[in-house]
Amino acid sequence: MGTQTPAFPLDLEQEIFVTTAILYPETMPTLLLVAHRVLVWIEPLLYRTLLFDNNTRLFSAMQTLKLKSPTFRQNVHDIFLWYRSSNWEDEQINMSAFLSICTGVQNLVLRYLPYSMFPILGSLQLRRLALPMFFLPQPSSITDNPDFLRELTHLHVHSAQTPHTWICQLPSLTHLALSDPGRPSVHNFIEASKKLQVVVCIFTQGVPGDLRRNTAWVDDPRVVIMRMSVRAPDYCRDWKSGLAGGRDFWCCAEEFLAKKQSDKSITTQICDL
Repeated sequence: MGTQTPAFPLDLEQEIFVTTAILYPETMPTLLLVAHRVLVWIEPLLYRTLLFDNNTRLFSAMQTLKLKSPTFRQNVHDIFLWYRSSNWEDEQINMSAFLSICTGVQNLVLRYLPYSMFPILGSLQLRRLALPMFFLPQPSSITDNPDFLRELTHLHVHSAQTPHTWICQLPSLTHLALSDPGRPSVHNFIEASKKLQVVVCIFTQGVPGDLRRNTAWVDDPRVVIMRMSVRAPDYCRDWKSGLAGGRDFWCCAEEFLAKKQSDKSITTQICDL
Protein backbone atom coordinates (compact mmCIF):
# COMPACT_ATOMS: atom_id res chain seq x y z
CA MET A 1 0.00 0.00 0.00
CA GLY A 2 1.08 3.59 -0.54
CA THR A 3 0.98 6.48 1.87
CA GLN A 4 -1.13 6.07 4.96
CA THR A 5 -1.12 9.78 5.83
CA PRO A 6 -4.03 11.77 4.39
CA ALA A 7 -2.95 14.76 2.31
CA PHE A 8 -6.36 16.43 2.78
CA PRO A 9 -9.18 16.23 5.34
CA LEU A 10 -10.62 12.72 5.16
CA ASP A 11 -14.05 13.80 3.87
CA LEU A 12 -12.48 15.78 1.06
CA GLU A 13 -10.00 13.04 0.24
CA GLN A 14 -12.76 10.45 0.10
CA GLU A 15 -14.81 12.65 -2.22
CA ILE A 16 -11.80 13.11 -4.52
CA PHE A 17 -11.03 9.40 -4.76
CA VAL A 18 -14.64 8.25 -5.09
CA THR A 19 -15.40 10.87 -7.76
CA THR A 20 -12.28 9.86 -9.67
CA ALA A 21 -13.25 6.19 -9.50
CA ILE A 22 -16.77 6.90 -10.75
CA LEU A 23 -15.68 9.16 -13.60
CA TYR A 24 -12.68 7.05 -14.59
CA PRO A 25 -13.46 3.43 -13.59
CA GLU A 26 -10.33 2.17 -15.36
CA THR A 27 -8.31 3.82 -12.55
CA MET A 28 -9.90 1.72 -9.78
CA PRO A 29 -7.22 -1.04 -9.67
CA THR A 30 -4.53 1.61 -9.19
CA LEU A 31 -6.53 3.58 -6.63
CA LEU A 32 -6.97 0.46 -4.51
CA LEU A 33 -3.21 0.44 -3.93
CA VAL A 34 -2.98 3.99 -2.59
CA ALA A 35 -3.85 3.21 1.02
CA HIS A 36 -6.11 0.93 3.06
CA ARG A 37 -8.63 3.72 3.65
CA VAL A 38 -8.86 4.28 -0.11
CA LEU A 39 -9.40 0.55 -0.66
CA VAL A 40 -12.32 0.70 1.80
CA TRP A 41 -13.84 3.57 -0.16
CA ILE A 42 -13.21 2.25 -3.65
CA GLU A 43 -13.64 -1.54 -3.43
CA PRO A 44 -17.45 -1.39 -3.11
CA LEU A 45 -17.56 0.58 -6.36
CA LEU A 46 -15.87 -2.33 -8.14
CA TYR A 47 -18.94 -4.44 -7.41
CA ARG A 48 -21.65 -1.83 -7.97
CA THR A 49 -22.12 -2.84 -11.61
CA LEU A 50 -21.31 -6.39 -12.74
CA LEU A 51 -21.39 -7.80 -16.25
CA PHE A 52 -21.17 -11.54 -16.85
CA ASP A 53 -20.67 -13.19 -20.21
CA ASN A 54 -19.90 -16.71 -18.98
CA ASN A 55 -20.61 -19.01 -16.06
CA THR A 56 -16.98 -19.09 -14.87
CA ARG A 57 -16.91 -15.36 -14.21
CA LEU A 58 -20.23 -15.56 -12.40
CA PHE A 59 -19.00 -18.38 -10.17
CA SER A 60 -15.74 -16.56 -9.44
CA ALA A 61 -17.54 -13.36 -8.45
CA MET A 62 -19.91 -15.33 -6.25
CA GLN A 63 -17.02 -17.01 -4.41
CA THR A 64 -15.40 -13.62 -3.79
CA LEU A 65 -18.59 -12.00 -2.54
CA LYS A 66 -19.34 -14.91 -0.23
CA LEU A 67 -16.26 -13.84 1.74
CA LYS A 68 -17.61 -10.32 2.11
CA SER A 69 -20.08 -9.13 4.70
CA PRO A 70 -23.81 -8.84 3.92
CA THR A 71 -23.39 -5.06 4.20
CA PHE A 72 -20.67 -5.10 1.55
CA ARG A 73 -22.79 -7.27 -0.77
CA GLN A 74 -25.51 -4.62 -0.62
CA ASN A 75 -23.22 -2.52 -2.85
CA VAL A 76 -24.06 -4.74 -5.84
CA HIS A 77 -26.78 -2.69 -7.53
CA ASP A 78 -26.62 -3.50 -11.26
CA ILE A 79 -26.19 -6.90 -12.92
CA PHE A 80 -26.04 -7.70 -16.63
CA LEU A 81 -26.20 -11.46 -17.10
CA TRP A 82 -26.68 -12.23 -20.78
CA TYR A 83 -25.40 -15.63 -21.77
CA ARG A 84 -26.27 -19.28 -21.70
CA SER A 85 -23.62 -21.85 -20.95
CA SER A 86 -23.44 -25.42 -22.19
CA ASN A 87 -24.04 -26.61 -18.64
CA TRP A 88 -27.55 -25.29 -18.02
CA GLU A 89 -27.91 -26.96 -14.61
CA ASP A 90 -24.73 -25.37 -13.23
CA GLU A 91 -25.75 -22.02 -14.62
CA GLN A 92 -29.11 -22.14 -12.86
CA ILE A 93 -27.41 -23.01 -9.58
CA ASN A 94 -24.88 -20.19 -9.92
CA MET A 95 -27.43 -17.60 -11.00
CA SER A 96 -29.76 -18.46 -8.15
CA ALA A 97 -26.98 -18.57 -5.57
CA PHE A 98 -25.53 -15.27 -6.73
CA LEU A 99 -28.81 -13.36 -6.58
CA SER A 100 -29.58 -14.93 -3.21
CA ILE A 101 -26.53 -13.25 -1.64
CA CYS A 102 -26.74 -9.98 -3.62
CA THR A 103 -29.99 -8.77 -2.14
CA GLY A 104 -29.35 -5.09 -2.94
CA VAL A 105 -29.71 -5.52 -6.69
CA GLN A 106 -31.94 -2.83 -8.22
CA ASN A 107 -31.23 -3.15 -11.94
CA LEU A 108 -31.12 -6.62 -13.48
CA VAL A 109 -30.78 -7.92 -17.03
CA LEU A 110 -31.25 -11.66 -17.58
CA ARG A 111 -31.03 -13.45 -20.90
CA TYR A 112 -32.52 -16.65 -19.50
CA LEU A 113 -34.79 -17.10 -16.53
CA PRO A 114 -35.28 -20.57 -15.05
CA TYR A 115 -38.52 -21.05 -13.18
CA SER A 116 -36.62 -21.71 -9.97
CA MET A 117 -35.40 -18.10 -9.92
CA PHE A 118 -38.83 -16.49 -9.90
CA PRO A 119 -39.17 -16.46 -6.08
CA ILE A 120 -35.66 -14.99 -5.85
CA LEU A 121 -36.69 -12.09 -8.10
CA GLY A 122 -39.59 -11.47 -5.75
CA SER A 123 -37.21 -11.14 -2.80
CA LEU A 124 -35.22 -8.33 -4.47
CA GLN A 125 -36.12 -4.64 -4.47
CA LEU A 126 -35.77 -4.38 -8.23
CA ARG A 127 -36.52 -1.09 -9.96
CA ARG A 128 -35.51 -2.10 -13.49
CA LEU A 129 -35.69 -5.56 -15.02
CA ALA A 130 -35.14 -7.05 -18.48
CA LEU A 131 -35.92 -10.71 -19.14
CA PRO A 132 -37.35 -13.20 -21.66
CA MET A 133 -41.13 -13.58 -21.63
CA PHE A 134 -41.14 -17.15 -22.87
CA PHE A 135 -39.54 -18.39 -19.65
CA LEU A 136 -42.11 -16.79 -17.37
CA PRO A 137 -44.64 -18.90 -15.50
CA GLN A 138 -47.86 -17.47 -14.18
CA PRO A 139 -48.53 -19.30 -10.91
CA SER A 140 -51.08 -17.94 -8.49
CA SER A 141 -48.44 -17.93 -5.74
CA ILE A 142 -46.80 -15.05 -7.60
CA THR A 143 -49.78 -13.10 -8.87
CA ASP A 144 -51.41 -13.28 -5.43
CA ASN A 145 -48.29 -11.91 -3.69
CA PRO A 146 -48.83 -8.15 -3.15
CA ASP A 147 -45.09 -7.59 -2.55
CA PHE A 148 -43.89 -9.25 -5.75
CA LEU A 149 -41.72 -6.71 -7.66
CA ARG A 150 -43.45 -3.92 -5.79
CA GLU A 151 -40.68 -1.38 -6.53
CA LEU A 152 -40.34 -2.19 -10.23
CA THR A 153 -40.84 0.84 -12.49
CA HIS A 154 -39.17 -0.29 -15.76
CA LEU A 155 -39.67 -3.70 -17.37
CA HIS A 156 -38.33 -4.89 -20.72
CA VAL A 157 -39.79 -8.19 -21.84
CA HIS A 158 -38.18 -10.03 -24.74
CA SER A 159 -40.11 -12.25 -27.15
CA ALA A 160 -43.34 -10.74 -25.91
CA GLN A 161 -45.87 -12.18 -28.34
CA THR A 162 -48.53 -12.42 -25.66
CA PRO A 163 -47.83 -10.37 -22.49
CA HIS A 164 -48.71 -12.04 -19.22
CA THR A 165 -51.52 -10.47 -17.25
CA TRP A 166 -49.48 -10.36 -14.03
CA ILE A 167 -47.54 -7.45 -15.55
CA CYS A 168 -50.69 -5.32 -15.22
CA GLN A 169 -50.71 -6.03 -11.50
CA LEU A 170 -47.25 -4.60 -10.76
CA PRO A 171 -48.10 -1.59 -8.57
CA SER A 172 -45.21 0.75 -9.51
CA LEU A 173 -44.69 -0.14 -13.17
CA THR A 174 -44.78 2.95 -15.40
CA HIS A 175 -42.43 1.97 -18.27
CA LEU A 176 -42.83 -1.19 -20.34
CA ALA A 177 -40.81 -2.30 -23.37
CA LEU A 178 -41.85 -5.22 -25.56
CA SER A 179 -39.51 -6.78 -28.10
CA ASP A 180 -41.10 -7.80 -31.42
CA PRO A 181 -44.63 -7.64 -29.97
CA GLY A 182 -47.51 -9.51 -31.52
CA ARG A 183 -50.84 -7.97 -32.47
CA PRO A 184 -53.71 -7.61 -31.59
CA SER A 185 -52.96 -9.10 -28.14
CA VAL A 186 -50.59 -6.21 -27.36
CA HIS A 187 -53.31 -3.69 -28.18
CA ASN A 188 -55.69 -5.26 -25.65
CA PHE A 189 -52.93 -5.56 -23.09
CA ILE A 190 -51.83 -1.92 -23.38
CA GLU A 191 -55.42 -0.70 -23.15
CA ALA A 192 -55.86 -2.64 -19.92
CA SER A 193 -52.66 -1.18 -18.40
CA LYS A 194 -53.81 2.33 -17.55
CA LYS A 195 -50.92 3.03 -15.15
CA LEU A 196 -48.32 2.74 -17.87
CA GLN A 197 -46.84 6.08 -18.96
CA VAL A 198 -44.40 4.85 -21.63
CA VAL A 199 -44.80 1.74 -23.81
CA VAL A 200 -41.84 1.02 -26.09
CA CYS A 201 -42.39 -1.48 -28.90
CA ILE A 202 -38.97 -2.61 -30.09
CA PHE A 203 -38.51 -4.32 -33.42
CA THR A 204 -35.20 -6.05 -33.93
CA GLN A 205 -35.51 -6.63 -37.68
CA GLY A 206 -37.08 -3.33 -38.70
CA VAL A 207 -40.48 -1.78 -38.13
CA PRO A 208 -43.24 -3.69 -40.00
CA GLY A 209 -44.80 -1.76 -42.85
CA ASP A 210 -48.30 -1.79 -41.41
CA LEU A 211 -47.10 -0.03 -38.25
CA ARG A 212 -45.96 2.92 -40.30
CA ARG A 213 -49.65 3.64 -40.76
CA ASN A 214 -52.12 4.29 -37.96
CA THR A 215 -53.55 1.17 -36.39
CA ALA A 216 -55.49 0.69 -33.18
CA TRP A 217 -52.69 0.37 -30.64
CA VAL A 218 -50.14 2.73 -32.15
CA ASP A 219 -52.64 5.58 -31.76
CA ASP A 220 -52.15 5.29 -28.00
CA PRO A 221 -50.23 8.47 -26.94
CA ARG A 222 -47.97 6.41 -24.67
CA VAL A 223 -46.66 4.16 -27.45
CA VAL A 224 -43.23 4.60 -29.02
CA ILE A 225 -42.07 2.34 -31.84
CA MET A 226 -38.36 1.91 -32.49
CA ARG A 227 -35.91 -0.38 -34.19
CA MET A 228 -33.13 -1.54 -31.88
CA SER A 229 -30.67 -4.40 -31.65
CA VAL A 230 -30.93 -6.60 -28.57
CA ARG A 231 -27.70 -8.44 -29.31
CA ALA A 232 -25.63 -8.62 -26.13
CA PRO A 233 -22.93 -6.04 -27.06
CA ASP A 234 -25.44 -3.50 -28.37
CA TYR A 235 -27.93 -3.96 -25.56
CA CYS A 236 -25.16 -3.81 -22.95
CA ARG A 237 -23.83 -0.57 -24.45
CA ASP A 238 -27.28 1.01 -24.21
CA TRP A 239 -27.74 -0.31 -20.66
CA LYS A 240 -24.39 1.06 -19.48
CA SER A 241 -25.14 4.43 -21.03
CA GLY A 242 -28.31 4.65 -18.97
CA LEU A 243 -26.48 3.70 -15.78
CA ALA A 244 -23.97 6.48 -16.39
CA GLY A 245 -26.73 9.05 -16.75
CA GLY A 246 -26.54 9.06 -20.53
CA ARG A 247 -29.18 8.38 -23.15
CA ASP A 248 -30.56 4.86 -23.28
CA PHE A 249 -33.64 3.70 -25.17
CA TRP A 250 -35.89 4.63 -22.25
CA CYS A 251 -34.56 8.17 -22.33
CA CYS A 252 -35.01 8.37 -26.11
CA ALA A 253 -38.62 7.22 -25.77
CA GLU A 254 -39.39 9.81 -23.08
CA GLU A 255 -37.78 12.59 -25.13
CA PHE A 256 -39.77 11.55 -28.20
CA LEU A 257 -43.10 11.57 -26.34
CA ALA A 258 -42.32 14.95 -24.76
CA LYS A 259 -41.45 16.42 -28.16
CA LYS A 260 -44.55 14.93 -29.71
CA GLN A 261 -46.74 16.43 -27.00
CA SER A 262 -45.36 19.91 -27.62
CA ASP A 263 -45.24 19.61 -31.42
CA LYS A 264 -48.64 18.55 -32.76
CA SER A 265 -47.24 18.25 -36.28
CA ILE A 266 -45.58 14.97 -35.24
CA THR A 267 -48.11 12.26 -36.03
CA THR A 268 -45.86 9.22 -36.14
CA GLN A 269 -45.13 6.86 -33.26
CA ILE A 270 -41.79 5.83 -34.77
CA CYS A 271 -38.72 7.10 -32.96
CA ASP A 272 -35.37 6.82 -34.73
CA LEU A 273 -32.59 6.22 -32.22
